[in-house]
Amino acid sequence: MKTLNYAVTVGLASLLSYWLTTTIMSNVHLSHEDGQLGGMCAVIATIFVLRTSRQKSLHAAFARRCRRRS
Repeated sequence: MKTLNYAVTVGLASLLSYWLTTTIMSNVHLSHEDGQLGGMCAVIATIFVLRTSRQKSLHAAFARRCRRRS
């Protein structure tokens, strides 16, 4: 269930970052291809940020759990 929640979160965050980036870039009067490329970069950045945040959160949770047992 946690994996499904994470997948949905990443999917929605990626969709939102893509939409925002392409919308903002189209308002700046860049070419369509530049807007698409910017949206793709935003999605990749979103995935890396959420992945790193999740790994740090899990690592911190495991570290706290191990300290309590000691």
